[in-house]
Parts: sequence; C-alpha cells; structure tokens
Amino acid sequence: MKRFAKTAAVCLSAVMALSGCGNAEKTGAATVETGEPTEEVSTEVPSMAEETEAEEVDLPKADALDDTLKKSINAFNWKLYENADEESNLFYSPYSIASAVALADLGAKGTTKTEIESVLGIEDLQNFEEQIKLFAEKKKSGEPKITIANSIWIDKSLALSGDFNDTFELPAKFYFDGELKSVDFKNDTENAQNEINKWVADKTDDLISDYRSSADENTVADIMNAIYFYGEWQSKFSAEDTRKEYFNSEKNPAEVDMMHMENAAFEYAESDGLKAIALPYSDGSIQMDIIMTADESSKLKDVWSAEKADELYKALDEENYQTFSKIALPKFQMDENFDGLKEALMAMGMKSAFGNDADFSGIADSLAISGIKHRAKVEVDEEGSKAAAVTEMMMETTAMLEPEDNKEFIVDRPFIFTIRDKESGVILFTGRVNNL
Repeated sequence: MKRFAKTAAVCLSAVMALSGCGNAEKTGAATVETGEPTEEVSTEVPSMAEETEAEEVDLPKADALDDTLKKSINAFNWKLYENADEESNLFYSPYSIASAVALADLGAKGTTKTEIESVLGIEDLQNFEEQIKLFAEKKKSGEPKITIANSIWIDKSLALSGDFNDTFELPAKFYFDGELKSVDFKNDTENAQNEINKWVADKTDDLISDYRSSADENTVADIMNAIYFYGEWQSKFSAEDTRKEYFNSEKNPAEVDMMHMENAAFEYAESDGLKAIALPYSDGSIQMDIIMTADESSKLKDVWSAEKADELYKALDEENYQTFSKIALPKFQMDENFDGLKEALMAMGMKSAFGNDADFSGIADSLAISGIKHRAKVEVDEEGSKAAAVTEMMMETTAMLEPEDNKEFIVDRPFIFTIRDKESGVILFTGRVNNL
C-alpha cells in the first residue's frame, strides 16, 4: 500500500467506470461529479486521489502486536461502563466505538484532536493506527470468526479540505481498511439510509439485519464501524442438559433456560468479593470471561470496580485452572442500544467534537459530530456465541489444579461478561446481565 503526497485535485464520483473527474464543477477544495452517468451507478468511491500527479510514499506498519490496544481500548471500555445506566442490561463493543472515534480523529485538529486521543488513551497515534491495522489483519482468517469493517459515507456536495487525501483518506484506507462511499444525504436521504443499512447487515452476517441509519438530510459525513463475532465453545454444553431454573435478577427471580456442564476444568480467579471464569471458544484464542459476586448476598454494582476486573483478567491469563463438579450458565440473547453514548463521551472529556468549536478540518471546514449511535446484539447457547455491533457517527457542518470437592460455578444472579482476545488482551464486547 502506498501513500500519495500532495494531490492536484480530489474527485468524488458515484460512477465506478469513470477514470477521471469528467464533467465537474469545482466546490471549494473538492471536485464533485455533476454530469448524468451513462454507466451503472454505485456508491463506491474507488479513488478520491489523482494518483498520476502524486509522489508515492510508504506508510509504516507494525510487525507484532504489543499492549497498545489492550491498554487504550480496555481502559476506554471501563470508562464507558462507568458512564452507562447501572440498573439496566448492557451490551456494547468498546472496540467498535473506539474504532469509529479513531477514524474521526484522523480528520481532527487542535483541541478536538487532543480531547479525542485523551479519551481513547492514545499515547502514540502512529503506533495505535499500526496496531489497529495489524489486529484486524490477524483476525481475518481462522476460528473463531471475527469480521471488522469501516466505512465513510460522504455527501456529494461536501467541499473537502485540501489535505483530505493525506490527512484522512489514505490513512483511513490503509490502517482501517475504510471504504469511502459517495451518497446524496440531502436530496436522496432514504436511498442513502438504505445503502448504509444494507452495509451493516452484510458486515454483521445478518445478525443485525434490521438496522436503521440515523443519517438525515443534514448529514454530510457518516462514519461507520461494524464488528461481527462467531465462536463455538471449546467445550460445548449439551442441549439435553438444559433445563428451566431460576435466575435471581435485580428485580424479580425469572425462570430461564439454564445450560449445564459437569466435571469440567476452566481458568478461574477470585479478587476481593468477585469471582471469574473463562470459557474459551474453539482454538482458545478468544474467550468469554464471566464475572460475578463471590457472595450471593452481595450486589454486583457494590462490589465491582475496573481495577478488580483487571486483576481478575491478569489472574485468568496466568492459566490457573479449576475443575468444577458443576457449571450452569443461562442461555440468553441481548439486543441493546447504548443510550446516552454522546453524553458519556462528553463526560469522559470529548467535548469540543460535538459543538461549534469542533475542528475536523482534515475532512472539511465547519464540521461537528451531530450524533453517535451504537447497537450491539449477542446470542449465547449450547454451541457457542454470536455477537455483532455497529457504531454510527453522524457529522454535520458547523496449568491444571487438583479439583476441590463439589466446586461449582452457578451463574444464577447478575453478572458481567466480556468477549476478549487472549493474545492481545483486547476486550471486543462487554455485557452486563441484571435481568433475564
């Protein structure tokens, strides 16, 4: 992949067959196609840079994963968790939200950029981008299945900045594998929304097949991230052993389908009122960590803390196995919107991006984030788990141990769960079940 330095012009075209800008009108720093297309119309923007007049420059790449993403995304995850409603069920992907915000950061400058990178915990932006790219590449193949996708939908009337190519487009494509698409939000809002909805369904393997984009006629840029996960348990539950039992919800006990397993060994840890178990998927590279109170009489919200969670992860990663005479886990599904995500990000310090002081001049002048939406869905059963999440950011102008006797791990009360990549330590999804 090559990066191209200063370009003579930028061409936004919805016609893939066109090789140049054709009959066009100049609108600020961007050149936008205005002639009637004679070929099949597509939203794809194959190239927004005139490469023939550019100097080729290599972009740096990482050779190995380090702890950059683990440190930044996991810390970002628990800040989001702490700013969410503590009474309701919760499911989201910190990786998806962080990816969308990091994409916007490519075009940010000044205070806006400083605030975004502070909220994301980015200490070295170049290394962060290289790690994002390498992580996605390493997860493209094999089992469990992970699909990560990014796209940027740009209104054809938007006057792009003169340094859009170098500042935003090329790093978005190279580090985030971002698809750039041209749409007409202002005059054909419904069609633009439908194209985005189809993209979400495709990238989440139809797990989120009924997504409804929040882009409207005032939207001039829409940044999207989607992540999809499917993994089969390394040790599956038998459907014959699933039976009705009570889950002691925060509100009222509820009868649920409880999956069971006997005489099984898993990584286990305890820390100051909490206990955790790791249930691995297929090859063991990704696992579901389940965290709950060690004492049935304690409330999860009174005992939990991010520091304790990190201690549990560290202990689990030391591969301290415990053999359990019985394990019970609810069979469940969740489909959640992260209500108040904008307010949570602002409370975490990302303030100017949403107001008149926003500076995304690496994309275009007078841009601000008008809204951010996140939806995530998970299905957990005897075979394994499916999970998917989508983040939409609208922009407008302005080792085995001896088993203990009868040791059990019964998930019959509120719990936190994460789907975590074991190699990097990165948390991909986070959930909390208070009620079933």
